[in-house]
Amino acid sequence: MDIKITPKGLRVSNCLNQEEVAEHLGISITQYRRKENGKVRFYADEIYKLSQLYDVPVNIFLLKKCPLGTLAIRLLFKRREWDEKRKRGKSPV
Repeated sequence: MDIKITPKGLRVSNCLNQEEVAEHLGISITQYRRKENGKVRFYADEIYKLSQLYDVPVNIFLLKKCPLGTLAIRLLFKRREWDEKRKRGKSPV
C-alpha cells in the first residue's frame, strides 16, 4: 500500500500551523500558503529545511507516493513526541 505525503500532511501531523512553518523557512505566510497549495513550487533549500523540520528524507517531497512502512510509523511517533512537548508548553520547532 502506498500513501501520498504532502507538505500540508506533514505540517498537520506535526501539529504546526502555516505561520510556524513559514517562519522556519524564512518566507511570508502568504508565500508558504501558495507553495503548500501547489500554486508555486518549493525551492531546493526550502525542501531541505522542511526535511530537517519534519525529520524525513528529502526525496519524500519528490515522490508521488511513498511506501507505507517505517516512515509512516516514524511520523506517528514524531507526532506523539511533539504533542507531549506542546502539553509541557514547549514549542516543537
